Amino acid sequence: MSAAGRLLLARGALAVVATLALAGCAGADTPGATPNMTETPAQPELITFGETQPYRERITEGLGSVTWSSAYVNPTPEAAAKGQESVRDAIAANAGRLAAVDYVSLALPDWVSVTRKLQITPGDFTGADARAAEVGTVGGEPRWLLYEWQGPEIPQRDDRPIVYRWVMVHALYDIAESRVTRLLATIRGEVHE
Repeated sequence: MSAAGRLLLARGALAVVATLALAGCAGADTPGATPNMTETPAQPELITFGETQPYRERITEGLGSVTWSSAYVNPTPEAAAKGQESVRDAIAANAGRLAAVDYVSLALPDWVSVTRKLQITPGDFTGADARAAEVGTVGGEPRWLLYEWQGPEIPQRDDRPIVYRWVMVHALYDIAESRVTRLLATIRGEVHE
């Protein structure tokens, strides 16, 4: 092949590469363009917190002044229903991360040994039956919904059979952005008399 032929072939190949590159850069809002990658929602921040600690303050840390009221007193039904689905999906999508949390380190000192017996897998984190517990207002407007989801029960102590403890996941749902921004894994317990 002559030098002129090779030059012509190289120019043609260059034109094809340039065309493909430009087509790949076309945005989804360009008529007729197909996006070359799909957007995935931002993964919520995962926070852990010790048993009996004030979780509301921790999950909203750095978000300014939030005033909390019961979701039963101050219902926001449309946002709560939409948020419940998002919370369920966020917990299920982050099941591996939630199962990997060191729950023993979150337990109160008297409960460390029984917490070590906890056997959990990602399959335990379904997010089913998560419920809106509180509404957080900022400047008088509802901005946050705080959901809670009760996870697997932790084995009991033989000498305290009326104390029940379980993994608890709190989810912070941003009403304005329609998404879960933070998940907080902890342990909650109660005494049944």
